[in-house]
Amino acid sequence: MSGRWIVATGLLVLLLSGCELSGGSGSGSASGTVSLAITDGPVDDAEHVYVQFSGVEFHAASGQTTTVSINPPEQVDLVQQVDGASAVLLNDVTLPAGQYNWIRLQVDTADTRDTYAVINGAEYELTIPSGAQSGLKLVRGFTIPVNAQADFTIDFDLRKSLHSTGNGRYILRPTLRLVDNAQVGAIAGDIAPSSYGCAETGVAVYVYGGSGVTPVDINIDRSGGVNPVTVAPMRRDQQGRYYYRAAFLAPGPYTVALTCESTQDDAEQDDAIAFQQSTDVTVETARTTRQDFLGP
Repeated sequence: MSGRWIVATGLLVLLLSGCELSGGSGSGSASGTVSLAITDGPVDDAEHVYVQFSGVEFHAASGQTTTVSINPPEQVDLVQQVDGASAVLLNDVTLPAGQYNWIRLQVDTADTRDTYAVINGAEYELTIPSGAQSGLKLVRGFTIPVNAQADFTIDFDLRKSLHSTGNGRYILRPTLRLVDNAQVGAIAGDIAPSSYGCAETGVAVYVYGGSGVTPVDINIDRSGGVNPVTVAPMRRDQQGRYYYRAAFLAPGPYTVALTCESTQDDAEQDDAIAFQQSTDVTVETARTTRQDFLGP
């Protein structure tokens, strides 16, 4: 039996652009449309991380639940969805308008090569703790406007989500971030790794919410402490230029910090990684804020 599951909360089933909608608003109710895409903050040691999505569940503040089935399921290589790229899961799907409290992504994990990673050339099936029953729940309020479109992107953030169990197996403990595409900007710039004594591997820019943040490592179990919003690894283009780009950021103040030691950062524990430079930046909607790291 497949690992995909569908929660039907109403009797009406509509076919919408390859999606099946259940639990709809009923005739005469106000509605809007929603589009949903997936992006990623990548890991250092995985060539591919495929996640197969079979549906999205929307829970309204009114208590109503609507499930949109993705048929056929959409398999996304999250490693490719970086530097502002994203993969569309839902496109202009009609839903009841109003306030929503959470989203649940339904992911297939029961079959071979539905959700799996390729690391150092070897394939590893991925499981999600309690995922077969609960899916990947993202609690974050948002609104679908009447007779208008809502356009969102979910940042999967593999750096915080992909974990080795220590016995040759990997699991997903997803850390998800929902952003409104109408209210996002980016931070990008060039990097001169040799100016900081960095090798070409392990260089990354950590992005923290707020100004004047003292940069620290990732620790998803750090209760009430600082964690980066996202991490942008250093890239190299065809001309040999080193650069980074952190996309899908809500407008406001941020602290960005450069490290040469991102490969030493275990997301499940405190690591004393060093940061070579940090500075404050401000993100504006629909703009890319430039911040270079060319030397201390």
